[in-house]
Amino acid sequence: MLIVICFTIASCKKKESEPPSYPESLKISACDDAYVLSDYPDMNFGDDAALYTTAPGYETYLRFDIRNVDKNTLSMIEGVELRIITGDNSTTSKPIAQTRIYGVSNIPWLEELITYNTKPAHSVNPIGAKSNITFDIIALQQFRVTDDFLVCIQSQNYYSLMVQSFSPSEPSHCYYYSKDLYLKWPEVGDMYNPTLFIKYKSK
Repeated sequence: MLIVICFTIASCKKKESEPPSYPESLKISACDDAYVLSDYPDMNFGDDAALYTTAPGYETYLRFDIRNVDKNTLSMIEGVELRIITGDNSTTSKPIAQTRIYGVSNIPWLEELITYNTKPAHSVNPIGAKSNITFDIIALQQFRVTDDFLVCIQSQNYYSLMVQSFSPSEPSHCYYYSKDLYLKWPEVGDMYNPTLFIKYKSK
């Protein structure tokens, strides 16, 4: 008598792991934002509703908590943008400027403590820029920071950027809105917060 014993090939294979799930997009509001001013190197402006960016005296610093970004999904990230809102300029001067975004070193800082003398170092060259921004209406401005973000997240829990604007006319009125705007106008909530927008690839 011939006895045939069969084995199910599939049962002998190691079950392949499923790819990690990920959202279509992710928004991260700044946990700290503040500007510093060279004319007042020891003064803190962390609770101001405006983030002044005018070069050469002003620099704005933004900090984002990125601990909730799943590092197993980094290869699925299509792009990362910084989104900030230009301030509504009520003066007769309507400056037009180029805004530049710089990477910031991995040195902890807090909005209630940062000053011009204690600010972290930033990159020499900008990682993003946008020209012909008119500082006279409330408008969304977007800056691509994908490459810098993907390098940072490999070793850091927080991601910081510096923002500065260059204008040939009346530069003192170049500013963006801070997350602290709600303290002045509670009805706006978080709609004007500086934000990182992470876009994932289509599934």
